[in-house]
Amino acid sequence: MSNLAEILVSSGVLTEEQRDKAQKAAVQSRCAFGEAAVKLGFTKEDDIAVALSKQLGIPYASRENKILKSEKGQNLEKVVPENYARENLVLPLFVDENVLAVALSDPDNVMLIDNLKLLSGHEIQAFIATKTQILKAIDEFYLGSSAIDTTLNAKKGKTTSRRRLRAARSASTSTSSPWTPPAPRPSRSSTRF
Repeated sequence: MSNLAEILVSSGVLTEEQRDKAQKAAVQSRCAFGEAAVKLGFTKEDDIAVALSKQLGIPYASRENKILKSEKGQNLEKVVPENYARENLVLPLFVDENVLAVALSDPDNVMLIDNLKLLSGHEIQAFIATKTQILKAIDEFYLGSSAIDTTLNAKKGKTTSRRRLRAARSASTSTSSPWTPPAPRPSRSSTRF
């Protein structure tokens, strides 16, 4: 698996010189490489999210690909309360059977994913998105949802969410972001600290 810096260089987003400067800045400011590259103006937040999607094999959700939108009529605002969504930068997208699809800016955050499992009672399917887009989508969903939306036909919601999941998987097979099923996570007992 390539690291984020190499993916950005090989895809032409960063030059090797920019990579080196961003790596030094990340060490000096004690921040993530992607954050440093954005702060230096070498790339955009979206480019980092797409590269992370490639690196981790997690589908990319954005407003442009129409995946970063919460499904209406599934009571997602009850599954993931607004304050939790804002504090953790997570957006519930849809529920399909016992799987809750969520957009995260940090899909490597195992503790957040485990907490979402406990909070929702569902298995979690992570999608990666930018912080900026997640915040906008949270505003639209929680501030724009109404009582009418929660009375929509649940079956329609399931059908639509399945279509969106299939679309995300097929869109992710393009050259910009290959999607592969997530690898099984190691059990807590095998994790070393």
